Order: sequence, then C-alpha cells, then structure tokens
Amino acid sequence: MSKIPIAIADCNSFYASCERSMNPNLKNKAIVVLSNNDGVIIALNKEAKDLGIKNFSPYFQVENIIKYNDVKVFSANFSLYDEISKKVMNIFKEYSPNVEVYSVDEAFIKLDGFERLGITNYCHKLRQDVLNRTSIPISIGIANTKTLSKLANRLVKKDESYEGVLNLMDFDNIDHFLKITEIGDIWGIGRRYQKMLNSYGIKTALDLINMNDKWVRSKMTVVGLRTVQELRGFPTIPMNYSRANKKMIMYSRSFGHKLENIKDLEETLAYFTCRAAERMRNQSSAANYLTIYLRTSSFDKNIKRVASDYTIKLPTPTEITSELIYYAREALYKIFKENTPYSKAGILLSGLMPIYETQQNMFDVLDRTKHAKVVKAMDIINKKFGTDTIKSATLGVNRPWTQKQNRLSDNSLHNKEKNIYSESTISFLT
Repeated sequence: MSKIPIAIADCNSFYASCERSMNPNLKNKAIVVLSNNDGVIIALNKEAKDLGIKNFSPYFQVENIIKYNDVKVFSANFSLYDEISKKVMNIFKEYSPNVEVYSVDEAFIKLDGFERLGITNYCHKLRQDVLNRTSIPISIGIANTKTLSKLANRLVKKDESYEGVLNLMDFDNIDHFLKITEIGDIWGIGRRYQKMLNSYGIKTALDLINMNDKWVRSKMTVVGLRTVQELRGFPTIPMNYSRANKKMIMYSRSFGHKLENIKDLEETLAYFTCRAAERMRNQSSAANYLTIYLRTSSFDKNIKRVASDYTIKLPTPTEITSELIYYAREALYKIFKENTPYSKAGILLSGLMPIYETQQNMFDVLDRTKHAKVVKAMDIINKKFGTDTIKSATLGVNRPWTQKQNRLSDNSLHNKEKNIYSESTISFLT
C-alpha cells in the first residue's frame, strides 16, 4: 500500500505576521498583539519571544520591557486577520483540491498525485508563493499521517536549515525525529497525559511508540492508541474537508465603556446581529430563535449586578439580517432598564436549520425571495471588498460599544479597495 503525503501548512506568528505584512518597515521588529480592550498579549513573534515576553501576559506587566526595546504593539484586528487567512487558504487550494482548513492559520493538504513533481520541492514552491502574494511566512511539515506531519511542522520551526519545509517521507528511518520530540509536543497529547506518561518514564515520541498497544489503550483510551498508531506511520485520522454546521451561533462583546442609552444599545445589537447573521448564512442556515442578553460589570462593586436575557420564537425561520435586527430590537425593549450601566451584550441565534428546509408561514407578509436576494448581494460585495463595505443603516457609524483599540495599525493598503464603497449604506425593515 503506497503512502499518501499529507502536509500541514502553518502560518508563522500569524497575527504578528499580518501586521507586518501591512508595513514593510516592521521587518525584523519585535511585535505583540493585544486582546480585546488592549488588556492581554494574545500573539507575538519570535523577536518578541527572544526578549522574554510571554503569550497571555497582561500588558501592564511587560510594559517596561516593551518600551525599552521599542516593541511594536497592535490592537487585535480580527477582520484583517480573517481576510488574510482566506487569501492564504485560497492559495493552498490552488496547489491541491484536497485542503482541510484546520484553523485560521493552518491547514492540512493532501498531496497524492503530485509525487512526480517532488513533494518537498512542490511545498517549497507553495511556501514561496504564499510569501510573495501575502507576505505571510509559513512552515510546512509533511508525512503520511496527520500526527507525524504536525510533528514535522513543529520541528521545522526550530531548525532553519530545512528552510521552512520538512518532509519525513524523505527519510528511511525517522527515529531521530521521534527521539527529539517531547511527549508534550505531540499533537493530541494534553498536559494530563503528559504528566501521566512522564511518571512511567515515557519522555519522547520514540518512547511512546515502543509501548504495548494494550497498555496504551488502558492508559489513554482508543483515542490515545490512534495517536500512537499515527506516530508509527499508520493513518487513523481521516481528512475532514467540511466542518459540521453549528446548531447555534453567538456574537457577544464587552464594551470599551459602559452604555446606558437604549439607542446606543440598539445600534450595538444591530451590529452584533449583522455579524451573527453573516456567519449563519455562511453555513446556509436559518434561525428559529433569537436571544439577546445584557450584562453589567461583575467587577464593579459600586453598581448593582444585572444580567438579563430574552428569547423570541421567530414566526418563520429566517436568515434575513433586517428581519433579525427588527426582532433583536423588540427583545431589547423587553429587558432594558433605565440608568443601568451595561458593560456587555450579545445575541444568540439558535434552532438553526438548512435554509432550503424552511417552511413558509401562511400569514407571512414579507417578500422573502426579494430580501434573500438582497442579503446575498450584500454578502458577495462584502466578501470581495471587505466587511461592511455595504451595510444596513441601522448599524450607524459611531459604534458606541467599540472596545479599546488604541493601537490599531494603519491598514490603508488593506482598505484601499474597501473605500470605494465605504459611504454606501442601505436599510430595510425598521
């Protein structure tokens, strides 16, 4: 049975690389990216790590190091990262029709049929193409199982001599690579298993594959046994080209400052509803239920804690943004309390079902065919030119809920096309 090459292509320090891709002057500069409201470091590049800065550190704890070393600091810009991710994934799909998007910055790529081109050289070409077209550096690990390709990917990041691509299938014996891989660095081995295995003297991947199958299964269940079999070169984890549709979709945020005005909350929930509806339509679903919730701060001892929510059973399952905004507003008026400083809100769309399975309500007066065409056109435009290129006027322009993002990069290049339609707004059903 021939071995099928599987690559895992992983963007290096993805969020930081996205910021660097927007500004060539950031080359070789230490970069950190902050969480919502600029509180915690959620991403950093190698240059920042070399200064001793660690991921998930509160910003104030490392602020002196950052200032002293002129580390470049950015607020998280997830819309930018998402768009760059899509560009990278689309390039992967140009090199193979069989791509499993595993996360925002990595994908498994099945490469059977390309052996005649030389798999290692082919992946070097892919890596260079991604760098040329997006300025995002990637690392590629290749093997005949997913677990081994993840192992190769981790090792290639530590050894620059491989120039970003390590193909374990180029070696007759991979014991050396297994021996230098610690148990905790194996895909699928969590901290609990790491601690347990270390207690039995099992320190490396090579130690693990030499264990008896019966013992592995008794200590790590059948899932652990699959991992061991993958490390031995026997594929047990299949490619998954389509993700299962979600049964519910939530969009929620903490605010940059407290909101007491119902009009501000209307605009906020309209924006949240728009984002949730887009995600729902991406999986071709419609919602049966809409829930909104409001929260005050749980840390402010000077105010009474309030946590309210309200659910509406929609008359007809819908994916239409304007209709969902209408019901979100209705739910808001049911639970809003005057003179209450709200610090967080969210919307939940649930009871999701395929759009093509929805049944019409005989008393429905909305022209759903027309509205469905409108939201489809909006989605197409926004995917091409950027989020909110065209939007409902209900969303407003002030974004009163906006989180603290005082360090957003100047994405003028990213926004160049988007600005063509930046003033366009349309509104329906108010």
